[in-house]
Order: sequence, then C-alpha cells, then structure tokens
Amino acid sequence: MNYRMTKSSKTILTKLMVSLLGICASWQANALTFELPDDSSTIVGKMQEGKTIAGDTLSSIGRRYDLGIFELKEANPSFDLMQQFGPGKDVVLPTEFILPDASHKGIVINLAELRMYFYVPKTREVKTFPIGIGRQGWDSPVGVTYIANKTKDPTWVVPKTIMDARKEDGVDLPKSIPPGPDNPLGGYRLRLAVPSGAFLMHGSNDPGGIGRRSSSGCIRLQPEAVESIFNLVPVYTQVTIVDQPIKIGWLGNDLYLESHLPLQDDDKDSTSLKAETKALIEKEIAKRPATIDWDAANRAEDEQRGYPVKIGTGTGPIPQEAVPLNPSATIQSPKNQLHERKKKQSQPKKHWWSTV
Repeated sequence: MNYRMTKSSKTILTKLMVSLLGICASWQANALTFELPDDSSTIVGKMQEGKTIAGDTLSSIGRRYDLGIFELKEANPSFDLMQQFGPGKDVVLPTEFILPDASHKGIVINLAELRMYFYVPKTREVKTFPIGIGRQGWDSPVGVTYIANKTKDPTWVVPKTIMDARKEDGVDLPKSIPPGPDNPLGGYRLRLAVPSGAFLMHGSNDPGGIGRRSSSGCIRLQPEAVESIFNLVPVYTQVTIVDQPIKIGWLGNDLYLESHLPLQDDDKDSTSLKAETKALIEKEIAKRPATIDWDAANRAEDEQRGYPVKIGTGTGPIPQEAVPLNPSATIQSPKNQLHERKKKQSQPKKHWWSTV
C-alpha cells in the first residue's frame, strides 16, 4: 500500500527530526578537535553562529557545542546566566581559540578561559574541552604536574575540609559516596601528582557546573568528555596549568588578541591588564614585526568577549616553519611544580559570575 505524506505531515516530521538531531548532538559532543596549522599560526577553529531550541539554557547550549557557560556569556553579553530560551534565538558560538602560551605537550589547562587542551601525541591534533574549576576559596593551582593514577567508577572519600565546610551550610555528608548517579566525581577520576593526593580531574553529576567556578579546587569535565580523556591519556601524562586571561596569536599574517574576564579574585585590575596586554603585544612584534591597531587592541581587551579579535598585520612574509608532530605526552622524570595563583588581598569586585 502506498502512503502519501501531506504538507502538514512533512512539516511535523521535519520539526521532529530537527529536534532529535539537536538532542543527539548534545550527547554526542565530547571534544572540539582541530588539526594544528601547518604554518606559524597559533589559532585553531572557526567562529560559528547557532540558534537556540525550545527550553535551551546556557548549560544545554554549551553541552551541545562543547562550550562552557561563561564562554557563551562572554560571547553573548546580553544573555542571562539563568535564562531559559525559546526557539530561534541567535547565539554566537566562540569555537575559535588562540592556543595558550605553553608547551604543546600533554594536557594544558587555562584557568582564565575555563578550558583544557590535549595535544594528541604523534599527531598534529589538539582536542579541547570546557572545564569547571575551583570556586573562590577553593582555588586550582598553577604550574606543571602529571597524572599519577586513573580510576574508573571511583568511590568518593569525602575530604574533611569539604565535610566541615558543608556542615557549616547545614549539609551532613557521609564519609564516602560509592559509584553511581549521586557521586560528584562521575564515572572517571584522574588523580594529579600533588603531595596531598587531593587534586583531581574528574567527571560530574552536575553538567551545569562545567564552564564555571564550581568545584572544591579540582578540574571538572562533562561525563562524555572525561571518558574521552580517560581513554586517551596514560599515567604520567604531563599536565600544565596556566592562568592567561589575555592571549596573543597569529592566523596567517594577521595578529589576534583574545581577552577573558580574569578570575574573580585574580591579582589583576584594569590597569594591570592593559599593561599586560601592551607587554604581550610588544614582545610578539619584537619577534615578528607587525603594524598594530592599538584602538582595536584596547577595545578587545576591554570588551573581554572571549574569542580572537584581529589587532594587527605582519609587515613581512609569513614564516615558513615545519610544524612537528606533537611529542609524547608522558614525562620521563615525574615531578610536581604546582603553586598557588597570585590573588587579590582585598575584597574583589563583584562580577556577573560571583553569585553563581
């Protein structure tokens, strides 16, 4: 028997397929993966635009496109952090990145942009994931360390510091939480080599905590992201943690600046950020001359939109450099060189993320 679809039936089916594709995308995404440029460029990805689907929040949009809540807020400053959106609202998707100023080896975490990069060994690939980091008072450190061990389906032995802090809030935590949906470590734990053993990279049972300061100092990832990292990286993989709210990078013969709002308690005010921006640009053009649009550079630093903005053009030819394959991610002589970030001593200015 032959059936002929009516126009209204086709419209309903099309809408259903679009909705299903949006749902599938939100669960299939687990990393933005890019080929490193084959010249001297240090920018990967490309800016995109998208549209909301009914019921979207910044958290659901972020999970669909591998972006964090604050990344989306920076790129879309008119959006409310707690807002629920109707269908069809335009969204700027900041899926273009200047690579952090750090060795292209193993895992690199930039606290200021709430993002992790993994340079896949023996390839020219870099994978990048949004992360949650330590909230104010529970800071994630900076420096170089490595993955000491990995555990699937971990039991969370609640640290006394967390137990005491939650008790002050009227919450009594058990001494341990077994694997399962109530475990805040999620399904995978990678322990970093700090003396206390208490600094982890792990999954989460709260997707809304990714892309903001939400943890007790550890690095949180979406469940599908941490599973991907767990399977990719061996023990002794190098982990470099930096705090770089301002990044400078090249795309072809054009120079770009990427500016993020510093962490709330960061030891940086507007004056020091402008000085840092100027110093970074001058350092870069001393190595590779360029004509700089200082008005554009100052505007990009001020606006802190979280994606690369063109600020200048090289005055010479594009350097022709052979780009090597990423080195082995593991370190030969395990060492731990973490230390605290520089922080303000006085009460920090309230930002839009201070109440989240």
